Amino acid sequence: MQDIIVFLPENSENMARGRKKQKVTMKDIAEALGVSTVTVSNALGGKPGVSAELAYKVRLKAFELGYEDANPGKKSPTGGEMASDGTGDDMDARKVLLPGAPPASKVTQADIAKAMGISTVSVSNALAGRTGVSEPVRARVLQKAWQMGYVKPAGSKGVFLSAGVIVADRYISIGTSFYWSLYQAVVRELSEAGGISMLEIIEPEMEEGRILPSSLASGDNNALIIVGPLHAKYLKYVTETARVPVVMLDYYDASLPCASVLSGNFDGCRRMTQYLIDRGFTKIGFVGSVSDNDNIKNRFRGFSAAMEAAGLAVKKQWVLEDRIPDDAVHLPKALPDAFVCSSDYAAGLTQTALSERGLFVPEDVSLVGYDDFLVPDVFNGRLTTCRVEMDKMAAMAVEAAQDGAAGRRIAGRLYEVDCPLIERETVRKKV
Repeated sequence: MQDIIVFLPENSENMARGRKKQKVTMKDIAEALGVSTVTVSNALGGKPGVSAELAYKVRLKAFELGYEDANPGKKSPTGGEMASDGTGDDMDARKVLLPGAPPASKVTQADIAKAMGISTVSVSNALAGRTGVSEPVRARVLQKAWQMGYVKPAGSKGVFLSAGVIVADRYISIGTSFYWSLYQAVVRELSEAGGISMLEIIEPEMEEGRILPSSLASGDNNALIIVGPLHAKYLKYVTETARVPVVMLDYYDASLPCASVLSGNFDGCRRMTQYLIDRGFTKIGFVGSVSDNDNIKNRFRGFSAAMEAAGLAVKKQWVLEDRIPDDAVHLPKALPDAFVCSSDYAAGLTQTALSERGLFVPEDVSLVGYDDFLVPDVFNGRLTTCRVEMDKMAAMAVEAAQDGAAGRRIAGRLYEVDCPLIERETVRKKV
């Protein structure tokens, strides 16, 4: 059954807190890898009968899941004695050591600093997301921490997250793209969580040739975040090939083994439409290419639901395309009194088309948009719209990725972040 989690603006940041921590067992590791518990036990105990490659995979998965060995003095996976300082404090630390980590002690920030030739203060600042270190140094510290098997102290949130982030070339333009801004929000959330990301732009040739993102092929990441849509066949190939948890951001396909984080497209557009109805509008059109993607489709469904609930007809001639080759909205001869636009960009195209007819917004036709992102200049900051909460969406995506990296099942989860109405000046109240 699909898990649906709705996050409302007033409390979304608090909804996922307070989970009770569950002890990870060898059985959990075995189920995550599809091997027997005996194999896991042998691999963690350094016993014969397990190949070096499989032993590495078991130790890595144990580290990712947060496996704790409560028997000080027991043989470590690397063959040495498990460290115990006699205080019992180390009983709460992860005892599963990755290859390359010091075999008889926890990896400390001092170990990382020594390996990199920098100060412990710099390492501490980098791991905590504090100022005082440059972003390139922070990225190198986080990567080294991951490679050495560093474990955050008790009380810190989740596992160390090294996430690959991919986005289609056609949707991204540095500095001006919605998806570029959404990616930046993901980076901020990852940094606050003490994780790192690697962005990869998916070129058309990669989709056509089914070339995996390097973030998957390299095996250096423990989660994948997909920002926006990809071609259906390529998306299916990537998600089914991935051996790490996958989170789709601003896209959803129930058939894929992923978690998804969306803005509340249906409810947001229904709210915008109801806003117009409450102000006396009965002749309302919709601007957006409904067949282009599921986001627009769900916004149209929200529009239609509000119209139907009010006993108003959705007229086919007033449902207009906005994603056509000439990048324009073509208005019918007879116009409605208001348009619900599937994006602020679509609202800008509609405003331009109305202006070319000598019509004014909102005096002649009222408009509402959707996104509240880079509102077209033609509105001079006056567009009434629905705000997509990018920071909250990014936070949910990172949290889902952390859950997946920690071994919890996230496939089928659907998070929806509600979109508040931003009232400005492009809607008049009908008399």
